[in-house]
Amino acid sequence: MNTAIPPGHWDVAIIGAGPAGCALACALAPGHRVLVVERHVEASRLRIGESLPGAALPILARLGLDAAFLQSGHTPRGATVSAWDTAEPVWRDSLRDPAGTGWHLDRARFDAQLRQAAAARGATLLHGAVQHVARGSDRTWQFDVESAGLARRHSAQVVVDAGGRSSRLARLLGATREEAEPVLCLHVFLQPHDDDRDQRTVIEAAPYGWWYSVRTPSGGRVVALHVDAQDPHRRQWRDPGNFFAAARQCPLVAGVIGARTAPTVEVRPAGASRLSEPAGTGWLAVGDAAVAFDPIASQGLFHALASGHHGAQVIADILAGRPSALVQYARETQAVWERYRVHAALTYSGPERFRRHPFWAARRVSHATLPAQRAALAQAGH
Repeated sequence: MNTAIPPGHWDVAIIGAGPAGCALACALAPGHRVLVVERHVEASRLRIGESLPGAALPILARLGLDAAFLQSGHTPRGATVSAWDTAEPVWRDSLRDPAGTGWHLDRARFDAQLRQAAAARGATLLHGAVQHVARGSDRTWQFDVESAGLARRHSAQVVVDAGGRSSRLARLLGATREEAEPVLCLHVFLQPHDDDRDQRTVIEAAPYGWWYSVRTPSGGRVVALHVDAQDPHRRQWRDPGNFFAAARQCPLVAGVIGARTAPTVEVRPAGASRLSEPAGTGWLAVGDAAVAFDPIASQGLFHALASGHHGAQVIADILAGRPSALVQYARETQAVWERYRVHAALTYSGPERFRRHPFWAARRVSHATLPAQRAALAQAGH
């Protein structure tokens, strides 16, 4: 801990206490003064698709969090059954994944564990909103944290946007957000039911988008429909009657929801997007703030932990007088985005039977280019 720095001045200020921000804080806090600012008091709201692949375990190990994570009882992922390339269901057993089966997370518990770990290593967590970020004459960042009607001035050598897709801090600093094909996620949460013991993840393509369903750790079930943000029928699907009528036309989804319904359909943006510049002098973005993936990639939480860990290494270099680390970070984030785009295009090129429908036509690549795309990924080791 650096005790020479006066109160209110920090080595690093992280805006956002989600997985990316907390992973970064866990890595840096033992040796630096770290402030984490979070707008939401609760660790997490109920979310969908809270899965973590087995490949994330080595990252948790590097953060020193693997033992506590494995003891916390998150649910191992079961098989995935999908009707994607064809209408015939295809099973993929997670036991065959060389990186391990992965988990369905209790997201509120997972986020709370990360916050507790960051605090235990010396990070300071404040609840409030960051205002008025500006570069001071001493080249530190000056900003106010407003909480319960009171504002207090802070300063930091490095600031980090870990605030998710809104990337509010980065936009305050002048960065812009680029969005790929916009996607809306319309979803419902079904109450627990004694007859629902199905641990499979279900994915099913439809002419207008794709469906996803999985049992939540609490015993309920999430059902989600992903459609184009400009689909003329998107408002109709916000009606629960229309939502469930469409779901029951899809055999795999119909089989797991039975006769259950929900009173409301929630909606949120879910398309891939990124910052045009994920880093600049004295700042960087991590997690969804830097790059947010389409849910079909199932990479959101993995990327949050990986970029948080990577960001900590970059900041350590900056504080040690090696600012060029930011340039390399920006290049590597760009490479992550480019690999994702190729993977996504290949995935959305799968359902050949829907190729003429607007949702799929906007996302697929020409079959003539598929061999070249696959070869490029293979050459890159993916």
